[in-house]
Amino acid sequence: MRKLLVLLLCSCAAPLPRPDEPGASDAYRAELARNPKGPRAREARERLEQVQWEAARRAHGIFAYRRFAEEFPDSRHRVEARQLLEGLRWAEAERDGSSVALSGYLADEPRGAHSAQAWTMLSAVRLGAALGDRSPRALRQWLDENPGAAGRERALAALDEAEWRAVSDAAGWQGYLEAHPDGAHRGEAQAKLDAAALEAAEVLEEERKLLALDQGAADRVAYQRAAALLDEGKLASIARRSGAQARDAARALAALRRDSRRAGLLESAAQKLFLPRPSLNELPEAAPDRAGALLGWAAALDGERLHRILAELSSPRAEVSMAALDASEQLLRGLPAAEARLRAERELSAVSSLAQDGPQLTAVALLQLALGREAQALAAAREAAGRAPRCAPAVWLAARLEIEPALRPIAAQNLRAQARALASAHTDEAAGELCAAKRAADRAAELLGTAESRAEAATIGLRATQACAAPQHPSAEERREAARQLADARSPLARAALARAAARDPDPVVKSIAQEALASARR
Repeated sequence: MRKLLVLLLCSCAAPLPRPDEPGASDAYRAELARNPKGPRAREARERLEQVQWEAARRAHGIFAYRRFAEEFPDSRHRVEARQLLEGLRWAEAERDGSSVALSGYLADEPRGAHSAQAWTMLSAVRLGAALGDRSPRALRQWLDENPGAAGRERALAALDEAEWRAVSDAAGWQGYLEAHPDGAHRGEAQAKLDAAALEAAEVLEEERKLLALDQGAADRVAYQRAAALLDEGKLASIARRSGAQARDAARALAALRRDSRRAGLLESAAQKLFLPRPSLNELPEAAPDRAGALLGWAAALDGERLHRILAELSSPRAEVSMAALDASEQLLRGLPAAEARLRAERELSAVSSLAQDGPQLTAVALLQLALGREAQALAAAREAAGRAPRCAPAVWLAARLEIEPALRPIAAQNLRAQARALASAHTDEAAGELCAAKRAADRAAELLGTAESRAEAATIGLRATQACAAPQHPSAEERREAARQLADARSPLARAALARAAARDPDPVVKSIAQEALASARR
């Protein structure tokens, strides 16, 4: 009875319109919405599919085929729809030819009929952009992404040029040679490296290296040092050689021997004036003596000791580690600018990639500071103090360099806490440690400006039983007097010593005396 009722109802329902009748699609959709599993659902779906397919073919557009494929994923026209859609997408991407269009096509059709051609075109477009950009990063990225693409030789040649243009120092030239062993500029890079090595050896007066690099340069540096020191033995050795300096050395040697008494006085003055002064290789064990030796190396401007001084930043004795801090800064300030920069760059290159603990990071901060890189120095000092709050140089330098108003009180409180810890950990006999505590407490009080911090600094200061001054080294007045003796002699023998002092002496008084004497000799 129920089946009969359904048949009667169907026979009474209006027939589905023909596909070519107006509003047919709407009628089919309404039927499917009203009775998706009814007896006429299949017929409505088939007719709707046919109508939509014919509409998509008439429109022949990406949107039409995409909408049809989404609505009828199981249609008998799905293969043809996909092919037509892919063809239209490719035609549009090929006509546009841009990286965005080609990338979009490949994102939609990664296995499309034209995907290989699209990849070839996209690679060429991106290569053109990388060649136009001329940056090493863009060219390397293209080479990494297109290992087998056409144009690779052009990209490699352009990368060679770009990376060559980007370098301007020894580290860069060495990096270029390592990255481009067959590069177009390998000869030029090696020549620049050799010239830089020779210049560095001359600046640092490394006679052994100079002998391996350039005999003439080695002889010249040896003569300049011997003449500035009025070193009779060294001058005699140079005079026996066949180099360009042999005649000058022989002339100076003859002058020394004509008036040995006067020459002896000038030699004594020249050796008092000469920097760097010879210094001991080893450091004493006792903390006060060790601290004094570090400061002695700095006073002697012994640049070869910079690495060893920086190593003492890790000393567990605050007296020694703070002396290392002071000595390294004093040394780098006192050296001639070219030598200071070269030594700082060498040390930074050696330590920066390995720096992990507080003392190492403090060394990085000091070297960055010497090279004029204040922001990097501050970042390294902050990290050093954060990692090693018991490292006296790290906390001191972080407090000294901090510029952020919100962070300065925190850095000062860290310094104050360190002063308190040092004072409580050592007896009054440990004068050097108490002096380090007093120094930290005084600086913290200055930064904080509170009555409590000033009172604490005063209490710690009472326990420091010595003056807490740096060890005394040969006086500046002694060197100034030596410069005056050389200037007053008005002798050609004194000219080399005065010329060296005029060029590299850190004492402005000594430098002025030497410069005036040389100017007077030229008049």
